[in-house]
Amino acid sequence: MLKGIRGAITIERDQPEEVAKATRELLETIFKENNLTVNNVVAVLFTQTKDIVSAYPAKTARELGLKGIPLMSAQEPDVIGGMPRVIRVLLFVDLGADENVKHVYLKGAAKLREDLA
Repeated sequence: MLKGIRGAITIERDQPEEVAKATRELLETIFKENNLTVNNVVAVLFTQTKDIVSAYPAKTARELGLKGIPLMSAQEPDVIGGMPRVIRVLLFVDLGADENVKHVYLKGAAKLREDLA
């Protein structure tokens, strides 16, 4: 059964190594919390706020082993009062119908969905 798992994380500075570190932390936590393997993942959509321009989160995902999986990056809408420096992800995963998903919101992004974080 196709399910979606959401997640987000904030970074302090827009630097390639910080984007990579945060993306790695977010994906590793999502995989651990949901007991996922690469074989569960069908596709991944990343978004980032307009103030993150130094690196693509999808590049880090490929380096973590998501090479044969469709990955896409996009820019979040620039909303007045929106949280800065946020990387968001939506993983489309194949899981059993009875398996629940755990959405993961880390660092400052926990405020985005306090009901889920």
